[in-house]
Amino acid sequence: MTIGSSNISLVSTIRGEYDVDSGATSISSLYRNGTTVASFIGTSAINGTVPESGEISFSDFTGGTVAGSLSLSSTIATGAPMYWGGNGTSGNNWPWNYGIWPGNTYNTYRVEFRGTVGGSNPSQNMVAGRDYAFIGNTGAAQTGSRTMWYGTGVSSRGGNSGQGISTLGAVTFQNVKDNSAGGSQIFLPQGSRDSVSYTSGNSNPSSYILFCNGQTGTEDSGKGGVAIFIWPKKQLQKIYSIFGMTFNTGN
Repeated sequence: MTIGSSNISLVSTIRGEYDVDSGATSISSLYRNGTTVASFIGTSAINGTVPESGEISFSDFTGGTVAGSLSLSSTIATGAPMYWGGNGTSGNNWPWNYGIWPGNTYNTYRVEFRGTVGGSNPSQNMVAGRDYAFIGNTGAAQTGSRTMWYGTGVSSRGGNSGQGISTLGAVTFQNVKDNSAGGSQIFLPQGSRDSVSYTSGNSNPSSYILFCNGQTGTEDSGKGGVAIFIWPKKQLQKIYSIFGMTFNTGN
């Protein structure tokens, strides 16, 4: 979807493009890099004519889009403004691979990033107090299990595969919709985390944002990779709506 240059209205056109909510709103709530109008799909900038502050008008939204050129055949790595991924480490290192820290990770062994955590610019950074949503994917581990930060468990498939962003991010939105990651991969439940908070530092477990961990069992070195693909919550929620997918709004 893309907003055209004529007959632009606040609710049916602008709000309809970016938001699944209904009801009254104000145009001042639709600044770019706010809670509703995102600035990236993957690494591609979108909505560049929409100001971040100051004077704003309907015409600024001409060409505006929530999803860019994404389709069901697009990969999740193509669409995600932010991601975090890491292959497994040897041993029962349950929080080490699957927590996101402000600007770092608890263990930096084979970790891949897009965007940062704790940055002041929300373009491709996770900002304290904002709402985010994610799609997660994991390669099969030889033993053990995965536990999402909100408690949902994902059992091992008994495989022995180390996979990073290039593999875990190659699945499509159609795969997500069908819940068919394929091969030795398995999707983690899509989820949301509202009003993200953290403290500074990278050596205190209380300061990381835990999305997923390997709870039990023993990993072989480099096996059981996990990748978390992250969007501003309203952006992914609207993308799911466009693609006819069920969005988990739970925190």
